[in-house]
Amino acid sequence: MLEQHLRVAAYSARRLISHFSCLLRQLQRCLSEITECCKTGDGNLLALSIDAARARATVGEITDAMETVFGRHVATGRLVSGAYKTEYGDMDELTDVSKRVEVSSFSIIDY
Repeated sequence: MLEQHLRVAAYSARRLISHFSCLLRQLQRCLSEITECCKTGDGNLLALSIDAARARATVGEITDAMETVFGRHVATGRLVSGAYKTEYGDMDELTDVSKRVEVSSFSIIDY
């Protein structure tokens, strides 16, 4: 009786391993197709990403597949100055506030 249970358990384990191997191959194929689409520009990247998600790819795995071609985006911060001055011109209030800001920033730096 125990031997029969062990045989059934071994058979179930082999089927599971075969099933997961198939899923893993499908996932790897989907990710490879995404990378190839990024390289060549041929294909529908959104559709390929949806297929990969259906194959249980994470968002990180999908973006990693694209990152190999495109690289990672790095945001840069830029300070915009003079935006209001061009709109309001040389108003006395704006000039006065600008002078106050300049004076207070120098006094903060002195400490």
